Amino acid sequence: MRVLFEPPFDLEAVVLGGVRALAVRGELDLLTRHRVHRALAEARAAGRAVRLLDLRALDFMDCAGLDAVLAAARRARADGDELDVVIGAGHGRRIFELLDLSAELRVIDEEAGEPPGDQAGSSSRRRR
Repeated sequence: MRVLFEPPFDLEAVVLGGVRALAVRGELDLLTRHRVHRALAEARAAGRAVRLLDLRALDFMDCAGLDAVLAAARRARADGDELDVVIGAGHGRRIFELLDLSAELRVIDEEAGEPPGDQAGSSSRRRR
């Protein structure tokens, strides 16, 4: 498949509250989801598994992007780990509000005053 348009997208490995994170900016969709998969796989292979996915700077996320997030969380659980997701006031927030994904994801809601990274991976934290 030849792609004529590359949506705005960027990934950055960061540390938030002492937790290794991957910040996703722009559009997480069918055309960009493979980059998230690759970045997470490379970090895991290097022994630096990502514990937090920061989606606060998303401009757009479709069902393929959401599937990438859910797949990342499932893989983390399969590896005996957890992957938390940080949302803010952006586009991704509406998707998480509409769908009850609490059984699949641990969501940190920046708008509700939950600081990203402070409790990432904590099994005692409530899920949103």
